[in-house]
Amino acid sequence: MIDTIAVKNFIELNPKYMRRWRSTYDVPSDEEIPHEPVHSKLYKQLFMDNGVRVDFTYYPANQQYPKPYLGILVSSLAKVLFNNNIQMINEPWQVEEAIKRMNIFLQETGLIPPLDFGNGILSRLDVCWNHQVGEYVADYLQAIGKLSYPQRERIIYEGGVLFKSRGISTTYYDSYSRNRKLSAVGYLRQEIRFPDPDYIVNRIGIHNPTLRDVSFEWTARELELDLHRLHLNETVICDRDLASKLLIDKYGGKMGTKLYGYVVNRQSMDRDQILAKDIGKGTIRRWERLIREAGVSMALMDKVALPSLHIGSIRVEPVRMLKNEREVLSET
Repeated sequence: MIDTIAVKNFIELNPKYMRRWRSTYDVPSDEEIPHEPVHSKLYKQLFMDNGVRVDFTYYPANQQYPKPYLGILVSSLAKVLFNNNIQMINEPWQVEEAIKRMNIFLQETGLIPPLDFGNGILSRLDVCWNHQVGEYVADYLQAIGKLSYPQRERIIYEGGVLFKSRGISTTYYDSYSRNRKLSAVGYLRQEIRFPDPDYIVNRIGIHNPTLRDVSFEWTARELELDLHRLHLNETVICDRDLASKLLIDKYGGKMGTKLYGYVVNRQSMDRDQILAKDIGKGTIRRWERLIREAGVSMALMDKVALPSLHIGSIRVEPVRMLKNEREVLSET
């Protein structure tokens, strides 16, 4: 469940270590403070034997930030432990083993004094989950690409869908297309990136949280909440016939048909375009709530219906919707 990780340690490096830092560059100060001196930071990038990238950034003390600190970013904590980015760290002992290996590597670099990677304050955290959906990875991505995430920009790219905001972003992608390893076939990867230290503090609820403060209960809850915002954990991604049936069965012919028409229109129109048709925001919110309560997603598929997604549970494979199979999925 834990992938990319970045921590910061408030330590000062003496010249003995700084001689090993070869890449130095300057960061201009804020233009609104014309007499502030230019700030320097030191940077070093290394790779572990298994290909894990480790970025070191050291910020010496200056007038604006008198407390020096060292930042360490590990591109994949799972790869530190498993030598691949497909398996997931989901046990406390695995976290400790990954920390142990990182501590050995950090000491061997000679760049910094001995420290415990597990005690660094979190400045970035990526958490993930592999949804085993078999041959339907592309179908899920097609459907997810039609959904809207509240207050986030949707970016569709080859092999994935990104929902991005300043403090947090979520990506759904084909794990095989990213890794090109047979062990990744059939995995729809859900990945949340927390790049803002303040956001991490607010979400975890601990001042100066460390890697050891990231419980798997918290991680699973964040991932499930992420699914909830797209309603992927509470609705079936229907084909057109099933969507019409579920809505009419629940609300009757007149209202069910109206709601079905709205779902169909949403496949090619966003909310703003529908609002331009003189349909009020309150009406749209009510219709979408009724549609979700019928167990229908705002995305429609042509030939396949896809079950809802969940964290940590075994999911049945999607069902090709033949007429005699629709009743089974309608009861899901």
